[in-house]
Amino acid sequence: MKKQSNNQSTDYTDSESGQSTIRNPQLATASPDGSAIKRTGFSLVELMMSLGILVVGLSMVATAFPTAMLETKLSVADTSATMVSENAVAICRAKLRHNTIKGLVSGALSDQTDLINIPAHTCDLTYPVTYGDHNSNPDGWIEIPSDSGTWFPSTLYGWLLAACQPSGNNTNDYQLIFVPYRKFLPGDAAPAFSDVVTDGDRITGVGNVISIGAPVICKADGTYAFVVDSTGKLTRTISPGAALTVGPDGRNSPAIGCYVVRTAVRP
Repeated sequence: MKKQSNNQSTDYTDSESGQSTIRNPQLATASPDGSAIKRTGFSLVELMMSLGILVVGLSMVATAFPTAMLETKLSVADTSATMVSENAVAICRAKLRHNTIKGLVSGALSDQTDLINIPAHTCDLTYPVTYGDHNSNPDGWIEIPSDSGTWFPSTLYGWLLAACQPSGNNTNDYQLIFVPYRKFLPGDAAPAFSDVVTDGDRITGVGNVISIGAPVICKADGTYAFVVDSTGKLTRTISPGAALTVGPDGRNSPAIGCYVVRTAVRP
């Protein structure tokens, strides 16, 4: 048997079997037949392939985030619109009186937002347009930061009301259409209904307000669609003719939905 004198030696040769034996088991492992197998790391090609697969996988995951964020935003808007509108329905049923409004509301749909613009609920229902409004409705405003003199509305949402009497003014049967909207900062232009004309598929006519995302509501029957582009194209076909939409012009609409209910109001 021939041995190496260096203590760092890792193997020796058995003269009888002719097999090489590993002295340091951490450097190699044995195969089933007893021969030594060297341990090796990943090659550069293997690493590059693994990184490539990882990059492809991460990029596929990353593309899902914007879609998920958009869906979450739309879901929040839909939920908020429903909650604001249902609250508006409850307020109208409690506050409106048939004997008071029957001469104001006709058989065709019209803007009736002023019906609920009463002082006790001004800060909740209408759009605050100046900083000075907090003096008359202090509960509807928050000073941020404290003692700064800068006031903001305490509620993020408001709503507009369009109404008609399908059965005539001898009954207290009303069709109410609510358009909830997200408020901007004080000083911004207040959203409001505007008169437009549609051909069923898009807004037509000179001077019409075209605001992407705005609901367009047919005056005749209350059917509605939403504006999807700057040409006035609608999401679906509605009854052609006179209609209402929500401004302001030249920007995306602050409206976040449209809610239709047919209900009786108090006598």
